[in-house]
Amino acid sequence: MAAGHSARRRPQRGTAYQQSPLSFAEITRDVMGEATTRWLEVSKGTAREEASRALAEAAPIVAKHWSEILDRLWKTYTEPRKDEDFLATQREFQVFFLGETNQMMKEVMGTKGFAAMAGTSVESYLKAKIASDRMMEELLKTMRIPTKTDIDDLHSSIYSLSKKVDQILTGPTPSRRPRAPKGRR
Repeated sequence: MAAGHSARRRPQRGTAYQQSPLSFAEITRDVMGEATTRWLEVSKGTAREEASRALAEAAPIVAKHWSEILDRLWKTYTEPRKDEDFLATQREFQVFFLGETNQMMKEVMGTKGFAAMAGTSVESYLKAKIASDRMMEELLKTMRIPTKTDIDDLHSSIYSLSKKVDQILTGPTPSRRPRAPKGRR
């Protein structure tokens, strides 16, 4: 090796370095497929198995859309516009990207796995909320601060009393009032 030259080889112009041997779509699908397979194997028999099945159902959808986004990105920068309006190119790609990711999310959210995960998440949230509310009520009771239950009970009592007062006030008219027994005047 000559003095002053590094051992590292630089790619030559016009070689495979500048041309993709595989499309972004193929690479994305391969990587997503491998990751999903590994994730399913690791999660078997665990609490995360349902999540892994949802991921396996969504992975092909995500891979399809991301590969299209990456292919478009590749074309955007390797095949520049003839008018060389870089900002217009960026805007076009942004619109394409937003549309593609929006469509991807619609498809993913429409899967059975996503629905199952959403249901499980909501159920878990509600259980945690109920437990949290109970603990908060107990804490407030120990501090002698009225709780929501106390306020609700008070509201119910006031409402019942208000109805009774209204009944008394709008009771029978004087001509219809029952007469007191004769012996008690």
